[in-house]
Amino acid sequence: LTGSVHLRGSVSYVSQKAFIMNDTLRNNITFSKPFDEDKYNDAIQKCALTHDLTVLPSGDQTEIGEKGINLSGGQKARVALARAIYHDADVVLLDDPLSAVDAHVGKHIFREGIVNGLLKGGDKSVVLVTNALQFLNSDKVTKIVVLENGEVKEEGRYEELMNISGGTFSTMLNNYRDKSSESMGSRSNSTVDLVEAGKEVVGEKVEKAEKRNEEEMKKDGQLMTSELKEVRAVKVGEGRRRSLLTEKPPTISN
Repeated sequence: LTGSVHLRGSVSYVSQKAFIMNDTLRNNITFSKPFDEDKYNDAIQKCALTHDLTVLPSGDQTEIGEKGINLSGGQKARVALARAIYHDADVVLLDDPLSAVDAHVGKHIFREGIVNGLLKGGDKSVVLVTNALQFLNSDKVTKIVVLENGEVKEEGRYEELMNISGGTFSTMLNNYRDKSSESMGSRSNSTVDLVEAGKEVVGEKVEKAEKRNEEEMKKDGQLMTSELKEVRAVKVGEGRRRSLLTEKPPTISN
């Protein structure tokens, strides 16, 4: 493989395995550049790091790296991307930073960090390597290059590639959508099963509770009946005794 590369301007590179130095989180983002609070906060928000700063023991002054707090792979990827946004370079190379985060965070990073961040001004060249094809339907994505086994199979805009019948890009995206639909369907079925199981469990508990209440009521009724009998017996006894006491003694006549 031979060729030449012509580069003009500054470059930021975000590797798939994020580079983190032994320093504070803030210094990992500013990376020897002067601290600009507005630019820094903007990078933090665009890379969904706001919540992480509230969890870290010393916020953005927490030391990270081998000698500090050990961040997750997703956190490291977002710190590296925030560094690229903060440095505001002319050319930004992103080697699949979305693979280290979940779908929800990836959607936020692509929309806020890349589309509304790096690409917002229209004065940068951003090269993104990714398998997250579902994010590429954006007017900011001017060209998609599809590689297969190290060869360029297709290239063009999103709409152009989707219109290629049996094309590599459209086939991969449709397969992804089918798997997502199956996954959502299985989750829905699982949810229904759980609800039905929950209803059965609740029904059994209610039935048992009703039986217990019924038995307790019977017991209470029996006790009340016996208590009433005892009370009546006592009253009858007392009444008989009183009647005997109040009866006039018989008169004896000569």
